[in-house]
Amino acid sequence: LIAGAVLAGGGLALAAAAPSVPSALAGFALGGAGISVAAPILFGAAGRGAEDSERGSAVASVTTVAYLGFLAGPPLIGTVSGALDLRAGLALLAAISAALAVAAASLGGALPLRRLQPPERRRLSQPR
Repeated sequence: LIAGAVLAGGGLALAAAAPSVPSALAGFALGGAGISVAAPILFGAAGRGAEDSERGSAVASVTTVAYLGFLAGPPLIGTVSGALDLRAGLALLAAISAALAVAAASLGGALPLRRLQPPERRRLSQPR
């Protein structure tokens, strides 16, 4: 998660400061590659870190926060870009990615992992 957030922040910072279209595209590619790992890692950590009875609500909470980000992000970036310029809007995304890296690092770089026990194996002919 930390490496992905750092890659995303660096890529978006490159896109914000890009002097040419090819370098901006490279920045967007790096940013997308970095942030693409965040959602699966966070959803998986929410599921693994919760007790069995609360696993659904933990994943739902992470999903809700993600959807709020998807909903609020574009208007926020548009507002910043309209008030300043597009580079400032992209710099905001880079700063948010950096904040994600810092938050993940403050957790020691590790997300809560709970070892799951495999299901009990039974013979097919055995009654339940």
